[in-house]
Formats: sequence, structure tokens, C-alpha cells
Amino acid sequence: MKRTLLTAFAAVFLFSGLTGFPNVVTVTPALAQGSDVLVQDGLRLPRSHQYELYNAENASYGTVRVDTVPSYVKQGAWIYDRTARAWVSHPSVGNPNPHYAASGRDFRREELLGQLEVDFRADRDVIEVGRDEGRFQKIRIVVRGAPIQLRDLKVIFADDSVFDPVSRERVLQEDSAYVFDLPGDRRIIKRITFLYRSIDRREGKATVLVYGEH
Repeated sequence: MKRTLLTAFAAVFLFSGLTGFPNVVTVTPALAQGSDVLVQDGLRLPRSHQYELYNAENASYGTVRVDTVPSYVKQGAWIYDRTARAWVSHPSVGNPNPHYAASGRDFRREELLGQLEVDFRADRDVIEVGRDEGRFQKIRIVVRGAPIQLRDLKVIFADDSVFDPVSRERVLQEDSAYVFDLPGDRRIIKRITFLYRSIDRREGKATVLVYGEH
């Protein structure tokens, strides 16, 4: 029994000290609603996110399907949401993390505004949004499949004012999410423009998903 406990504590120490992920999660994942969300066994899980099961024996991660996550959580397994960079289930946040509980108060109403395939050449793409989609507080950019180089991102509002959150070129890694708070109160978005390119031909073209949070 003592040896088992020591092994478990060692795994926690190894995880927190060597992997670079925090023991205490302070970022609240922005979760979607509707068909993009799996609601099952008291959990609310975005289907577009990548979930991983942590194996304490060899300090490794393995990707698992979203529909298997609730059963792993019931078993007390450690599940990491790689896209949101937050634990779904872990001793540091609870089993489960309250932010993934279907009855939690911290879920945001979010919808998919558009999905884009990113070419290897510098490419300019536009997502038309419009007044019918409502007003938004934030946008969330999810990169899947491969990393991209983001050169410019602009959000044009209904009054033609422009929000330009990217001050310099930056690399957005694959299977990562980036949240931008929109200025002012909830705003009507007319369109969102990108100047970007995929940068790793071995991994292929990236896919970018853009969500708006009401």
C-alpha cells in the first residue's frame, strides 16, 4: 500500500514538474453548445476538442474519443482537454472539473462562426458573420491538424470599427485554442479576416475553427 501511494505521488510530481502543465487550472475553458457539444453523464464536452488519458505508469498521454470521456471520469482517470489546456478530471481540479459539469454556471453560450482550411502560401480568408448571428463578447480560434503562422487577424464590427488583436506574426500550434476578448460591450460582428499560412508540409494543411461567445 505504501509503495502504491509513493508511486502515485511520484507520478503527480513528475507530471507537474516535467510536463509544463499546471497542477491548478486557472483558465476556464470556453465550451460550445448545440450539436458541437456532447452532454452525457453530467458532463458537457465540446466534440471538437482533443481529449487525452494520462497514464501514470509511464507518464504519457493517449488520445481518447469524446464519447469515452464520461466513462473514464467515472473510473477516476485523469483526462486532459488538450484544446482548452484544462483538466476535465484531475486531483487538482476535482472529478470532474466543475467547468465541465453540465449543471455548472460558468459555461458560455458559444457557436461556430466558420471553418477554414489553411493553405501553405500566405492566404487571406474572410468569415462573413452578420447581424443575424447576434452579439458577441469573445472569439475563440481553434487550430487543428497542423500549426499555422498567423500574420494578421481583424474583427470588423457592424459600425465598421476594427479590432486588431495580433500586433506581430505568431505561430499557433496544432490542437490549441486562443481566446480574444472583444472591446466594449457585446458587439455585432460583420466579418473576420485572416492572413495566415500552414507551415509544416509533413503534417499537411491546418484547419481553423472560429467560435463566437455571446
